[in-house]
Amino acid sequence: MQMTNVIINFRRHLKRRNYSPHTVKYYLNIVKQFVLWLDVAIEQVTDKKIDAYIDYLHDKRMQPASINCYLAIIRRFYSYLKYE
Repeated sequence: MQMTNVIINFRRHLKRRNYSPHTVKYYLNIVKQFVLWLDVAIEQVTDKKIDAYIDYLHDKRMQPASINCYLAIIRRFYSYLKYE
């Protein structure tokens, strides 16, 4: 899976759904941070890897509401991948 193409297509998907430019930029930034943090392919992410990412966000001293927002965006990204 070509990551660049996936992210470009996800951006198009968000724009087609009439997300604001700010929201699109924010979503893509969160997805980019997640993908850069990963040490495995996005297809191989497990529950343990997500738990490790949550711990990483906690270590960055992020608030629970922000962490939940990050997880919702990542969940949205994976939903997009599943159906596309």
